Amino acid sequence: MKKLISFLAAVLPLSLTAQIVTAPLTGELPRGGVVYYLPQTGLHLTVTTRVITETPGPYARYAQHCLGIKEVVSQDNVRHEIVSVQVTPFTQPDPERCFYIQDMRPASADKGKTVSSQRSLKVTVTSEGILRTVNMDPAAPLPAVKEATDCLVTADQGEQNASRLVAPMTQEMQLASSTLRMAELAAKQIFNLRETRLALIQGEVEHIPSDGAGLALMLEQLDQTETAYTELFTGSRRENSQVAHFDIIPENGISRQVAFRFSSQKGVVDKDDLSGRPVYLVFAPRHDAPLTQVRDSIMVERPTKKTPARMEAVPVGLYYYQPVQTSFSIIDAGQTFLNGRCCFAQLGDLMFLEAAGDIKVELDPVTGAILRR
Repeated sequence: MKKLISFLAAVLPLSLTAQIVTAPLTGELPRGGVVYYLPQTGLHLTVTTRVITETPGPYARYAQHCLGIKEVVSQDNVRHEIVSVQVTPFTQPDPERCFYIQDMRPASADKGKTVSSQRSLKVTVTSEGILRTVNMDPAAPLPAVKEATDCLVTADQGEQNASRLVAPMTQEMQLASSTLRMAELAAKQIFNLRETRLALIQGEVEHIPSDGAGLALMLEQLDQTETAYTELFTGSRRENSQVAHFDIIPENGISRQVAFRFSSQKGVVDKDDLSGRPVYLVFAPRHDAPLTQVRDSIMVERPTKKTPARMEAVPVGLYYYQPVQTSFSIIDAGQTFLNGRCCFAQLGDLMFLEAAGDIKVELDPVTGAILRR
């Protein structure tokens, strides 16, 4: 593809004095031809997941005895949850829809000469090689076509990277002869902290901060210290987020395809990794009305497994798409994360105009549809 795009940059703008005849490009570029692509619509998925990490405390077995707490973290555990799925459509050249415009110069009555009385052919394409106009100027500049993105997972550690206050070990705790004794001393510290907080709130402390900000800071430090001691019994629970970015190209004729896979232990995994359950991209039945389109066109016979598309049956002037608006959903185990509608170029009908030397047309490089003639 890169070689073809480089060739386009070298030959455009190009003037041909001939009837416009287009053919699929299946091998090397014929001499004197102009290559163009039809667009392919993809979906850029942004999947945000929550990672929950649970770690048991060293005194978990004594939580009920010392603090009367029954619900504690008993073992190490990491689990992932899908928070949201966002979808952004993008367009790229379709490698399966690459065509070239032939230089069809009719022979004159004199041998060895060529008639060049027909006006020149002006073809413009995007920087990626997607066809925009033939024999007319684009009505308005359009944004560059986005290339596909490889799967990328980034982590936002959030609370997990925040500085955590470690429960201070008192001299008695360090000299304790058993784990039970250490747990009892840690519980005693928790009750002391609670009593100190209550005394501050009631104003019974001798050296109480004179301003509200100082009092709030002191209470916050007491809360953090109590939490650190309490987690020695209950265990800790931390949350952070991860964001996965990847692209999916909807395939024609397939109403349900795997967008990605998700594992509660690993999070978002590649769609070929069977350790995760599939999250599907599901398309609604094609019942939507097509977009407004010219009617003097011919539809290319849709190919089947046994019969390939017959795109060389008649001289073709120009290939383009008649796209349709299609509804889609992102579904995971019966739960729908997102519903949307999009115009997918490759899911529409492949059309063509008959060969002629006076074609004037502008195509939409995003949908492949005819904008104006």
